[in-house]
Amino acid sequence: MRGRLLRDTSWGILDQALSSGSNVALTIVVARTVGPDAFGGFSLCFVVYMLVLLVVRTTGIRPFTIETAHADVQRARAQARALMGFALGIGCLIGCLCLIAGRLFPDPLRSGLTVLGVLLPGLLLQDAVRGIFFAWQMPRAALVNDGLWSGLQAVSLLSVLLGVENPPMALLMAGWGLPAAVAALGGLATLGTVPARMRLMPWLRTHKDLATPFAVNMMLTAAPSYVAYLVMPLVSSLEELAMVRGAYIFFGPLGVVFTGAAVIALPAIVRSGRSRSRRRMSVQLSSSLAAVGLAWGAIVVALPDSVGRAVLGDLWEGSGPVRLLLAISLVAEAVLVGPDVVLSSLRLPRRMTSVRAVSAAVTLLASVALAAAEGAAGLAAGLAMGYSVGAVLAVLQIRRLPSGVGTLTDERS
Repeated sequence: MRGRLLRDTSWGILDQALSSGSNVALTIVVARTVGPDAFGGFSLCFVVYMLVLLVVRTTGIRPFTIETAHADVQRARAQARALMGFALGIGCLIGCLCLIAGRLFPDPLRSGLTVLGVLLPGLLLQDAVRGIFFAWQMPRAALVNDGLWSGLQAVSLLSVLLGVENPPMALLMAGWGLPAAVAALGGLATLGTVPARMRLMPWLRTHKDLATPFAVNMMLTAAPSYVAYLVMPLVSSLEELAMVRGAYIFFGPLGVVFTGAAVIALPAIVRSGRSRSRRRMSVQLSSSLAAVGLAWGAIVVALPDSVGRAVLGDLWEGSGPVRLLLAISLVAEAVLVGPDVVLSSLRLPRRMTSVRAVSAAVTLLASVALAAAEGAAGLAAGLAMGYSVGAVLAVLQIRRLPSGVGTLTDERS
């Protein structure tokens, strides 16, 4: 079990690195090719895509992973078809809204939203296929599929750059999104199935016990830091905010590791049945990731000034306390992964909702108050406090579980 989990986690991390790396490469290409206004429009479109993607993953892919872990082949395939239909339905719905919204704005946002509206169904279908591969413990197939998308994306973008002088942002977006649809078709061929009808409400009603708390947890996790970033210029300055966001660049790769580990660990833990203590599995997952986070944080804090200035320029000066506090946040975030995955596997996501709610309140209040007093270091301290409180509460939730617990059917168990 441990050997397979380690291998699958490695494949998952490689896949997540490939996926994130291709997104970074796309952003760099667009930033260096179009003007500031067009890049701003692209950034907004990409934020819309990421938010919709997060919704599909939390309300669709994660419940699917848990519900089908012990299902027979026929039911699992039916649920996979329903998941893909759900993803396509969300893509068509939000895509239509993007087409309508695009008519309200001038170019380049008009063209960007229009292209995104057309691309969303294929983009979300590809991610649903990828999620099915992970749920069925086929991480290499997910890596191959994402590799197909990345390879086709590289070819299409290179063709655009070489064939069109000053290509518009919309054409670059098409070179990114159309290959995703091709990769999705390749994934369907590998799975040997096709999406079911696009039925959104039946999916949500069927999986509401998991989808609803997962969605709430997602909002409670993402919202506080973004709100704090938005408020930062009002209570401090843009320069102080830039220092925090600049320092965070060094910690971004660990987010890839944590996400990849969680994606692989969830189906593995769900399928483990009663063979191992879930408390022990949570401790093992969190402690392993925390050790990685601690080592990485130490490296970032101790980086030579020459390396730091090469990356951040003038923002590097005085960033030492910010980097130290962000490293603490990183370790606390790692500790949260184990309880989150284990409680999800036990169909107890509402226990994490209470944790996320308290953590969100502490993060937002402490970040804003401390940023007003201490600037960048205060904001970073608020983030560290919020994540640390969440980590402690999450560990306490795991300690409440019976030591030998295996699978539970609902929260009342």
